[in-house]
Amino acid sequence: MAKNIQPKVWQLADFNGRRYSTNTPPGGEFVPLYRINFDGLSDGQSVVPTANDPGSVEGKRFTSCLGDRGFYNGFGIQATTAVKCTGKTSSCALSIKQGSDGDPAGGSTGANTGAFGGIVSLGEAQVLEGEEIWWAMRIMFPLGFDFTTPNPVLKYIRLGQWHKDTHVRSTTGKNEHMIVNGIADSVGTSNVLGWGILSEVFPRFATETVKSCDRNLGERGVWHWVCGYIKASATAANCIERIWCDDLLAYERTAGQFNKWHTSSGWQTQTATDKPILLDTDQALDGFYIFTYWNGNSPQDQTCYIQDFVYHKEASTIPNVDEFGNKFIGSGSIV
Repeated sequence: MAKNIQPKVWQLADFNGRRYSTNTPPGGEFVPLYRINFDGLSDGQSVVPTANDPGSVEGKRFTSCLGDRGFYNGFGIQATTAVKCTGKTSSCALSIKQGSDGDPAGGSTGANTGAFGGIVSLGEAQVLEGEEIWWAMRIMFPLGFDFTTPNPVLKYIRLGQWHKDTHVRSTTGKNEHMIVNGIADSVGTSNVLGWGILSEVFPRFATETVKSCDRNLGERGVWHWVCGYIKASATAANCIERIWCDDLLAYERTAGQFNKWHTSSGWQTQTATDKPILLDTDQALDGFYIFTYWNGNSPQDQTCYIQDFVYHKEASTIPNVDEFGNKFIGSGSIV
């Protein structure tokens, strides 16, 4: 079970509308390049700066959301004081209506509600050819949360890409770290079974992307800490992706093709089709899509909760290493 740790907030400077650390806190504690801390908000307060959602606060909100409609008709994203980590006063609630895709802009089932999730722009911190990025999130799915989708995965964290100079999208596809609730092409279930490292830019076979893993988000009613990592390149051999859950390495793809994932029987390995991350060397990863919509529509009215979201790009200051010596952002480093 993940620890419930009270966060410390260090002074951050505003740079081009984004929060970047300018100081080193006492004791050598880790200060991420960017942090969204949903503590200290009032019940129902906005967590996205759209015209439809006034009252949000810098450092405690997403950059944007689909449809520019954070909360509407009882569903979407907003602060709550009812559910939060120990020592906190609020978190972000992400709610979705039964039968809705959670996308107000889709002209589909989510059109009359708010957005199920938010977008975090990387701005000046875009990830270029050969660069690395780490991100982490403290998240909780309550008892009874149903992960069912018509396919074996649920959208969770995806990264978009655009041209590094023109900021025009050459592809609408995204690199995806998915919650797995089924195997290969079977219909998803209400339970979490593992993780998926997928790509809409360079699609791969489901048998090479969707893995059963015992280090996952399946335990409901507790706060989990999940961390991800990408080394981005247009050359497959230079690409790396990793997922850690509750401070344990769960699933990785190295050199764009070598899968390793953990099960109750130990580590499993596979050589997959080699695929890069970036469409070409002029591309850059430009932002995170956190949930944002539900494939096949939610099976019930339900809500999950986020306490913190962080990202960082400087390898030398990443605070933790896993059992293989890989750097990651540990749960105790964001307090």
